[in-house]
Amino acid sequence: MSQNQISPRKLPVQARARATWEAIVEAAAQLLSASGLAGFNTNAVAMRAGVSVGTLYQYFPNKDALMVALIAREQAARADALGRIVESVEEETLEKGVTILIDASVAGEQERPQLSRILDQEEARLPVSGLLRSSHAALDAHIARFLQPHFSMVPECKRQEMGRTMRVIARALIDDAINLDPPDTERARFESRTAILGYLDKHRPQP
Repeated sequence: MSQNQISPRKLPVQARARATWEAIVEAAAQLLSASGLAGFNTNAVAMRAGVSVGTLYQYFPNKDALMVALIAREQAARADALGRIVESVEEETLEKGVTILIDASVAGEQERPQLSRILDQEEARLPVSGLLRSSHAALDAHIARFLQPHFSMVPECKRQEMGRTMRVIARALIDDAINLDPPDTERARFESRTAILGYLDKHRPQP
């Protein structure tokens, strides 16, 4: 699958076009949350968005392009949310801050659990590695900023590496527990917090 096949036909500039674009992408999210991939097609998305399928095709050439736009939207929202949380915990202890970050991650996965699972699958299927690298770099930078007051003697590049490790640990453990039937949110929180604080303890300055 080429990049052209998953690129939007045009990007909205005016407010009305932007609202239409967002309505279509949100309709895709709602449809996936309610019906999964089996019910996901351009006709169904257009109907849910309240637009004609012709209008949808003005922006997206196919449902894969629409899926990529949804992935990009959700990744950007995740990075923005993390940035706001990091700002809110600047005065907290390391342990409290890690707990708040993990709680927010678990809550985020629980908002639309089926959508989260589907997007994970689609990220592996579609050629979106560049998009994900950019998104992950933004997440890692936010986590590195969270670490700065607690690891001020650690070089910035090392804090970026620590941020990446924290993100990977949390994602793996949270996904594993959330995808259980039923989801085990307490396990997700406990295992993520224990693993991340244990990892960070190895990097604390020695007296």
